[in-house]
Amino acid sequence: MNRDTNILEVRGLGVEYYVGGGLLRAVDGVSFDVKKGGALAIVGESGSGKTTIASALMGLIMSWEGRIREGSAVFGADDGEIIEIIGGGAHELGRLRGREISLIPQDTAAALDPLMRIYPQIAEAATADNVGKKEKSRRREARRATDDAVREKVMAAARKARFPSDALDAYPHQLSGGQKQRSAIAAALVNSPSLIIADEPTSGLDAAVAREILSTLKELKSSRRLSIIMITHDIRAAAEMCDDAVIMYAGRVCERAPLKSIIHAPKHPYSVGLMNAILSVSKITDGVKPVEGSPPVAGSFKTRGCRFAERCAFKMEICEKSDPPLLKTSAGYAACFLFQCGGETKK
Repeated sequence: MNRDTNILEVRGLGVEYYVGGGLLRAVDGVSFDVKKGGALAIVGESGSGKTTIASALMGLIMSWEGRIREGSAVFGADDGEIIEIIGGGAHELGRLRGREISLIPQDTAAALDPLMRIYPQIAEAATADNVGKKEKSRRREARRATDDAVREKVMAAARKARFPSDALDAYPHQLSGGQKQRSAIAAALVNSPSLIIADEPTSGLDAAVAREILSTLKELKSSRRLSIIMITHDIRAAAEMCDDAVIMYAGRVCERAPLKSIIHAPKHPYSVGLMNAILSVSKITDGVKPVEGSPPVAGSFKTRGCRFAERCAFKMEICEKSDPPLLKTSAGYAACFLFQCGGETKK
């Protein structure tokens, strides 16, 4: 691991789910790095494997629903220790989850306990060092957690997340969508983690509130040198705060590069299609160009060949027969045979 520049390195991650007596490959051979103090966007359509990556990194794929088939992930802790969070066993991940690595869940409303006020829910996160305790015991302890040390951590996290202190005594149903999202950010921040995984942090929010949430995350990144993985289908939201991006399609990485490069000069045909499909002022007259066809349904992914081939205007014979490796481009990497053949895509 490059400890000088990276906080997280993921290599060859493969995840499968048990479906109908068989196995569904949801993520296949995914690799990426997260830089210290940097923000990485994982971008793709629904079903591309984005949230599965987050679940694998947080150890949230239950044994009855699926398995990590292959791959590794190593994390560089603040004390300089290198810890395997995939491949190193549940104990290794348990040392980090909720403390060094935190998750802002995709559906905040569902993640909050409707029968608990906000304060004890954040306090529960603050006592996350009680690894191995049963859930009921931890929740009882969180309800009793009124000592000064925990209260100080909760109040500090609420301030960082711009969550109003007078709303800490509220129940989730009494909060707006933006306040619920800020309470989740506060819970993620309460133990001062080094890395936060934000799964669709602006999903379901109106544009003004979404901008405020992105502004908060961007401020945290710059002021605390916090590293962030932002999982999103909205590349415009990612552009507000992310340095690098991984473009996902049907469980695989199709392009990995600095985000500005992908926006202004995408290399993979799917990335080109995504950029052409984004509405901008310059496209109001001519309209957007949607990516032709539909993404494959999870469970029907091709086992051989490029998974984007059926929708690709640059398809070659080799695309149907072989899996394209990640090939070097001028800015990063793209899983496309065009770069093996000296070709290039254009927006």
